[in-house]
Amino acid sequence: MKQILLIFILLTSLSCGFNRVSKKIRTNDFSKVICDTIVPKKDGSYAVFILKMKAEVNDSIKIKFVDELIFSGKIDTTIKADYYGRVKVPVSFNPYKATKGSVDIEFSIL
Repeated sequence: MKQILLIFILLTSLSCGFNRVSKKIRTNDFSKVICDTIVPKKDGSYAVFILKMKAEVNDSIKIKFVDELIFSGKIDTTIKADYYGRVKVPVSFNPYKATKGSVDIEFSIL
């Protein structure tokens, strides 16, 4: 019985990974706004939006997806939000007041 349950959990976990859609924004160019969009697969089933960001900037930056958030300094954060439906998810990086640094953003729907 335990083996059947273990196999079921393993197969369920693997099948969730096949629907994952991810994008990355990596930059040290603070002269322009960068935008990208996740487009869900037609036959995919999703439940969560995840944004992971590691950055070090000399002033404030803005990240916009559902809300617009402002960060500054050394950043290492993960944001999770419920995701329902088959809508596109736009994400943008705005250098705002920052002029130097590096930003690494990965965003996904699962």
